[in-house]
Amino acid sequence: MADEPDEIEYPGSATLDDIQNDLVVKESNRSENLTKLEMLPDDDSGHRTGATLTPVPFGTEFGRLVLVKASDAAPEGKDLLFNATIWVENEQTDVAAYR
Repeated sequence: MADEPDEIEYPGSATLDDIQNDLVVKESNRSENLTKLEMLPDDDSGHRTGATLTPVPFGTEFGRLVLVKASDAAPEGKDLLFNATIWVENEQTDVAAYR
């Protein structure tokens, strides 16, 4: 297991569900947790969103990641991890990450 965070990139056209579902799979296949979402500078392909997955000790238990628009109600029984502004369907969107 590497100690360096993994950087993942999503196209600005991705839906919030697409981003969440991909991150849940990546977290479950690795010993890493999402620690950051951010808008990346545009390139020739257009808008981009970056995600940072940080290593955690093997065997660490953590709840399922949930991403919602910041204006939506918090998911019941989940704790807020952070808020971020990212590209969702090519719109700047304020989101909240919960676990």
